[in-house]
Amino acid sequence: MVSSPILTMTNKTTGEKAVFEIDQNVVELGRDRSNFIVLNTRAISRRHAQIFKDGEQFYLTDLKSGNGTFLNNSKITPGEKTLLRNGDTVTIEDFEFHFQPYSGNPDLYEVTDTDILEIKMIKKLLRAVDKENAPFLEITGGRYKGKKMVLEGKVQEITIGRDEACEFVIKDDVISRKHVRIVKKWDTITIQDLGSKNKTFVNRQPIEAISEYALKDGDIILLGTLPILFRNPQALNLSPLAPKIPKDPPPLPPSEPLEKEQVPGQDFQGRGSGRSEAPPPLQESPQGIVPYQQGPMEEYAPAPPSFLKRLSPFEVLLLFLGLAILGGSFLLLLSFL
Repeated sequence: MVSSPILTMTNKTTGEKAVFEIDQNVVELGRDRSNFIVLNTRAISRRHAQIFKDGEQFYLTDLKSGNGTFLNNSKITPGEKTLLRNGDTVTIEDFEFHFQPYSGNPDLYEVTDTDILEIKMIKKLLRAVDKENAPFLEITGGRYKGKKMVLEGKVQEITIGRDEACEFVIKDDVISRKHVRIVKKWDTITIQDLGSKNKTFVNRQPIEAISEYALKDGDIILLGTLPILFRNPQALNLSPLAPKIPKDPPPLPPSEPLEKEQVPGQDFQGRGSGRSEAPPPLQESPQGIVPYQQGPMEEYAPAPPSFLKRLSPFEVLLLFLGLAILGGSFLLLLSFL
């Protein structure tokens, strides 16, 4: 059962919705990441408005924002507390909030309570995953070595410099009051020099103040002489995962006919060239086709008949002995004639 008021937020531009349970006495809304409800739009002040509990009632106060806070389409006076009632609509730029206090009726919030808890758990898990894989800037040298700035928002713009109004403040003499601007638009992150005195370099290459440079994972940013490493864990290198498609071999050059006196493996003077331009030819023999071999003819030995290969030495001896007996018997028969 819900015991705290509920703010249902709707982004009128994107249609995105979110539900927040006001479980503390003071809730601040604004562009700064320290707020309970972060509204990451440049038109919204860093600390824009506040909802707080006084007794049993909840009130809305505009914190002297630049573009004001509206309650039921009427602009409220900055610094004055205004009572919130059931069904009130609070509007801050493109964000619209519907206020719903706890009515004391358990049946009214029986299902909503479970939904809110599930939504809050999912949002916490998503924030943890997004923060772990979010791009970030890390100072790698100087007295601020190790200081980080995480780019968590889908669309985000931060300024780096010495000025306290910057989102990433670096109190270093080589840094201008507003040195560079980092802009994140979904998967694209760019850097732009703001006319700094000591210039901005990316991988030792200076960037112009009038242009934006797209950052890549592993880029080294130099603000003057202060090094900052840009890492983007979401930038996966998919080239090792791509299937390797073999390239077609280059076409062979057209072959030229050999001169009559030229022999494969020799030059035009008949000397061995050390390489063969064509495979060795095959030659016919009584025993079949055998590969051509270079060398004197006496080195060639006729291949034995195929049936002798299947006989053992003892069977060969018996064969020759039988032939000798057959020949002797034939000679003896001739002597009686």
